[in-house]
Amino acid sequence: MTNNTREKLEEDLCELAATLAWVDPEDVTPNTSLSVIGLDSLGSIELVARVEAHFGFMFPEKNIPMLDTVIEIIDYAERVVKDISEVDGT
Repeated sequence: MTNNTREKLEEDLCELAATLAWVDPEDVTPNTSLSVIGLDSLGSIELVARVEAHFGFMFPEKNIPMLDTVIEIIDYAERVVKDISEVDGT
């Protein structure tokens, strides 16, 4: 993923997190704890769904609760994509 694409995804997810948590978008950065801003599990699932659509794969549900920031969600997705690419040889 290019830096511009990652930055855009981070920005979009921060805005979505702010909307879902009913907080000012200025208060949400890629490193903001989603639980601290009051984002519940359904909100986290919405963020993950956005990333899944971006990358084209589904996260294992057991891993979603461990992801508490936008950065953690995107980093996890990038690791999974890398692992898939290595297994597929692409």
